[in-house]
Amino acid sequence: MVKQRRRRGGSGSPVILRSTWTWTADVAPADVQDEHVKAVYRVILPQCEHKASRKNCKWNPNCLVGLGEHTWSGEFDEDSFSSTDHPDSERRVQDSFVGLKNLGATCYVNTFLQLWFHNRPFRQALFLYQPGPQLGSATQEVFQANDVCGQLQLLFALLQEGCHQCLDPSPFVNALGLDTGLQQDAQEFCKLFLSLLESKLAHQPNEMVRNVISKEFSGIYAYITTCRQCGLRSSRPSRFFELDLNIQGHQQLSDSLQEFFKEESLEGENSYFCDHCQKKQSASRRIELNRLPQTLSLQLLRFVFDRQTGQKKKLTSCITFPDVLNMADYLSESYSKDRMQQDTKEDCIQSNSKGTDCQMHHADVPMQENTSMQQTKASLKRLTKAITKCMGEIETKQVQSEDMLYKLTAVLVHHGRSAYSGHYVAHISDEASGHWYKFNDEMIERMSEKQLQLGFDEDPDNKKPTTQRPRAVKGVHSSQNAYMLVYNRCRTPLPPHPQLPDWLMQLVKQDSSKFEEFSDQLATLRKKDVDAGIAKHEEVKLLYQILPVLNAGNDCEFVGTNWLRNWLEKGATTPPMDNSPFLCPHGGLRLSSVCKVKRISKRAASVLYTNYGGGPHLDEYSPCKTCVRDYCQLLRLKSNLVSDCRQILRLHCGQPSFGCWVGKASIEHWKEIATDLLAETEAAIVSAATQKVGDRSEEDGTEEDEKSEELPASAVVKRLKFNEDIICKHGQMTNQIGKRELVSSEIWNILRAYFPSCPEYAHDIQPCQQCQDQAEEVKQLVASEQSTTLLSSLQNCNRPDLHCWPLDTDMLYVVTCSFLDEWRKFVSHPERERQILSVENKSLLCAHQKLIIGLHSLPPSNTAKEFCLCNGQHTELPFQKEWEVLSSLFDVDCTISISRNKSNEEICYTMQPEECEECCRRRENFNQKQRKVLDYTQAMVYVRKIEGTQKVMEVVPELHQSSSECEEDKDDKPEEKDPDFCSANGVKRKRPVGQSENPSTIRRSSRHRRLRGDKSFLVSSSQSLKEFKIQIMNVFSVAPFDQNLFMEDRPLTDDSALLGSLGVVPGSVILLQADETVMDEEQVELCIPEEGFKGTGLLGN
Repeated sequence: MVKQRRRRGGSGSPVILRSTWTWTADVAPADVQDEHVKAVYRVILPQCEHKASRKNCKWNPNCLVGLGEHTWSGEFDEDSFSSTDHPDSERRVQDSFVGLKNLGATCYVNTFLQLWFHNRPFRQALFLYQPGPQLGSATQEVFQANDVCGQLQLLFALLQEGCHQCLDPSPFVNALGLDTGLQQDAQEFCKLFLSLLESKLAHQPNEMVRNVISKEFSGIYAYITTCRQCGLRSSRPSRFFELDLNIQGHQQLSDSLQEFFKEESLEGENSYFCDHCQKKQSASRRIELNRLPQTLSLQLLRFVFDRQTGQKKKLTSCITFPDVLNMADYLSESYSKDRMQQDTKEDCIQSNSKGTDCQMHHADVPMQENTSMQQTKASLKRLTKAITKCMGEIETKQVQSEDMLYKLTAVLVHHGRSAYSGHYVAHISDEASGHWYKFNDEMIERMSEKQLQLGFDEDPDNKKPTTQRPRAVKGVHSSQNAYMLVYNRCRTPLPPHPQLPDWLMQLVKQDSSKFEEFSDQLATLRKKDVDAGIAKHEEVKLLYQILPVLNAGNDCEFVGTNWLRNWLEKGATTPPMDNSPFLCPHGGLRLSSVCKVKRISKRAASVLYTNYGGGPHLDEYSPCKTCVRDYCQLLRLKSNLVSDCRQILRLHCGQPSFGCWVGKASIEHWKEIATDLLAETEAAIVSAATQKVGDRSEEDGTEEDEKSEELPASAVVKRLKFNEDIICKHGQMTNQIGKRELVSSEIWNILRAYFPSCPEYAHDIQPCQQCQDQAEEVKQLVASEQSTTLLSSLQNCNRPDLHCWPLDTDMLYVVTCSFLDEWRKFVSHPERERQILSVENKSLLCAHQKLIIGLHSLPPSNTAKEFCLCNGQHTELPFQKEWEVLSSLFDVDCTISISRNKSNEEICYTMQPEECEECCRRRENFNQKQRKVLDYTQAMVYVRKIEGTQKVMEVVPELHQSSSECEEDKDDKPEEKDPDFCSANGVKRKRPVGQSENPSTIRRSSRHRRLRGDKSFLVSSSQSLKEFKIQIMNVFSVAPFDQNLFMEDRPLTDDSALLGSLGVVPGSVILLQADETVMDEEQVELCIPEEGFKGTGLLGN
């Protein structure tokens, strides 16, 4: 049934308010008055007050509240009128740090750039880097695109002296050749970049620049191996940029350091070859620190290789670390003695400079003979005091050596649980102010109270920490996401603030001047928008006061609600008024536009038309009385439709002698046709859902969704006009008696009221004689021509089959015997039989558009003429020439062919379309369940192995989702239909004898569909499940106790049960899931094989 199209807004309201048409039941269309028109167009409703309502009344054209006027009632706001950002929105705040833009997946680069920038000696040395000989030009052209040091130098200069709030590191990233969309290993990037930078700076003339990497970041440790047999001690020194510390199983940083320097034993196969003993001996090996850098980086190994999954994973164990780290316990003895002697020597020299003799051998200096005893005692007393003071200072420095104390200056954090993705953030301490800052790409946050604050929100993805966080202690921090700790040697005094050379400062000033030009352009654009906003603000405040109609009189005009909303919207461009969508066919205001227009005063409308233009004008005379009358008549007909339908059903019985001829299709679907016609008439009157007035709904500003309800009538009925089906091509009543029937005059009078323009044929009118004569002649000619061209088919002799295959062709075609039988009847008696117009082969197709017949189901002795379907249909095989004739004479809905191929002296047949194995298996299962017999021997079943992490419910989605195979098996269907008894075009086919008439009592098969790769097994119903598992073991190499078998999502667990009792039927697909190592779904993810920094500048490419 065709229903009225409705426009759905925020509440799904109709386009015409039905409550305003209740008077149509008592008022005839000719009696419609002005008060009815005003009621329909709702112009008599009172206006809404601003204080009483904040939401606009959609169905009240006098309501001018909630259209956006509140935005103009307050003070003027510049930001709301300009889409241009403020000129200072990207300007750097004085004495603040600068953020770095994330180019996609470059957060790991940004964290290290901020870390290295805060290292003052490194920054000062980098400012002294000379990128080229032409430094006097002071242009950015001196930096080559691939000059990594130069790009880093310019980036640091802009971070220190630039005026941008956030910088784009693209030149630096491009110089390295990094892929901005690929997340890389931050630890590997740090090591490779420092190595690259050291090699680049090695050729600089300034010694400070050449040695800055070695001094600030590089240390030396040695692998000390001691032979336990002879005591030979060997040392192998190695440089490092950071110490890689294992955190698995540790809770404190000191534990990880102790494990790093712990002595290990080399025994057995791992024995050490001693050069002195000249053979392998048991030995011990440990690491000794020989030199520490100024900046000590401790790499926490959070990303480790998981042997169980074969992939990297992240450790989220919590680790605690102090503010101050004393490295004295981890230094070698030689390093400590050298430093102690050097400190003692420096202190003694300093004491000598003050006039105090603190050297021990000074006590042996001979005294003058003439010195008195008192002078000797005083001299010895002074010497003893000086020695005691010197030794006390030495002991103090042995306990607390500033060279061995390191202060925490940065913590690099990785957010996320995966090792292949996440986000990197840096917490860095400013040496000058002592404040801690959180650097998160563009965002920079200063922490309060000059303390590092990681907190529980360090990882927003982890709602619950995996390990219990230790109790907070002053001077100690903890984190489950920190992957690098950076400690700086305590320096007194602090390094000076880095200074830029003149040529580099000129580059910064050039960048600042460009930024100022950009800011000036923004200011100009913003001022233009603000000036326009001020003018609009004054206009709206003035006009909105005179918008309402002062009285219920005729001094008014109608304008679109959306246009008013646009006019009152800040920052929107107001177009000219367009009232053409609101016009009805008679030039007035359309009925459906009542909810889309507002009624304003003529004075305000005149000003709006003057300022913005547009039209046409809709004044107080625009409400259309003709539309009101037409719609009144329509509603009266729709209200009588149900009662008239019942009256026709009561009268439509028997064969009347008098009346009028109507089409059988027309009388059968007259109610649907009438409803469709009324809906079209209503749409023409109100223009429902055919005109878009604006992009926003009238109620709440949401976009309107135009939808029409589904039409259950067939496509023929939707295009059919009443009695059109009995009109011939000559404009007369058709001579086909099967298309028309005679109805009484009472029925015709009812129908005539709904279809006044339909053709009328009285009972005594004669059909079209011209059509009748032509039809008889055409049928005779067609029958004669077809019988001549298809003589062999007519005589049904010498028909081909599989054993009598024609020698001159390798392909035959398939038609149903029912088609040939009907065609033979027509050819033999064309005067009384109907003409066959089409070859309907779709009855041989299933719902999947595949064949439900097959060669494999026939014995070898049967012929093609004995092809029999489960519904009793037979098929025949026309010759190829016959098929060409059939195709030219009839409409063929589906071509079915059989081709013969010879291979190795064997003949094989191929059908097109292919046979539907799915439906054949379902039909076979259906027949077996009908007979309730599960007795088979040497039948074929299939086994499919699924992965250990794959769920059984996910293997065959068609069992749990809507599909053509299992729609009949869903519980929410009112009745089940077997696809074997319904053709592809929906025509019901004949049911075999003995089949149950109630399909809902038969359980449909939901066996898995066989896929490529399934292994076949020959089994019997009397075979046990254990024996079947042994067969599976021989093919899949999976032990029976490791096999988990499923059929139709049901596990098969009883090894002693027979296959027949378990419901295993021929053709079943059984799922095999082997017991293997199951990986955690939250930690295991599909990842692309890592290539690291291959092809980038970090590796010299």
